[in-house]
Amino acid sequence: MLYGFESSNERIISCAYHNYHVVPEIHASRTIPEHDIFYVIDGHFSLRVETEEFDFDKGDIAILPALHPHYGTKYCRSNSHTIYIHFSRKEPDRKLYRGTEEEKELFVIPSKIGPINPIVSQYFYETSKIFCSKKPSWETRCGALINLILGELNDFFRGKTGKHDALISDLISYLDLHPERFFSINELANMACMSPRTFISHFKKATNSSVHQYQMDKKLEQIAALLRSELYSNLKNLAANFGFSDEFHLSAAFKKKYSVSPKFYKQAAKSL
Repeated sequence: MLYGFESSNERIISCAYHNYHVVPEIHASRTIPEHDIFYVIDGHFSLRVETEEFDFDKGDIAILPALHPHYGTKYCRSNSHTIYIHFSRKEPDRKLYRGTEEEKELFVIPSKIGPINPIVSQYFYETSKIFCSKKPSWETRCGALINLILGELNDFFRGKTGKHDALISDLISYLDLHPERFFSINELANMACMSPRTFISHFKKATNSSVHQYQMDKKLEQIAALLRSELYSNLKNLAANFGFSDEFHLSAAFKKKYSVSPKFYKQAAKSL
């Protein structure tokens, strides 16, 4: 089942909260006037949306469209944890049928979408945090965040690559945005909901590199760019900012890649 959502930063967020089910429960049967989207942080849920039944596990995202009935069919797993957001309808929002012309103008999202870019989970956390804070301009900021969430889900669903390839692409983007630490294979495989072995295989296919070497190369390329610029700070600070244990670890890795020490590289860049 597919639904189309208009791109708009003017949507009204009526609630954005964490929901914990310490004991197993069945989701209530209801039809609400707003769209309901939730992200499963942990646990398991079963829901029927109109005539289709879905199982939701850790990392899954569900879209429960406004005015469409949904209800639980089984008890959720104990200690299940979600973040849910209710947001207003826009006139163009509607149920879609694959291949229709109206898809081109809307964000297209299925009722269930599997684990995707970890940045999306950050958007859920941030929306809930801002909504609960009620700080100045919280409505505008929450509206922008739900638009980002819908846009990411649309891009993932419309992607031409397979599910695994799309996940790897998103995780590579995530690594590039977080150079401050080295991520382990187990961490990244868990984000992608893959076994470590499957994750390594798909990562190698996408990058032609190991997980560790990819991270190392990206960090050193950014450090080299900083050394060539006026933004250079001392090696101790660079090491801390890019996840190295200390400046000696950084120097050794840099020399292995560029055949010169960071200090010599900086001096050579100045003379050009």
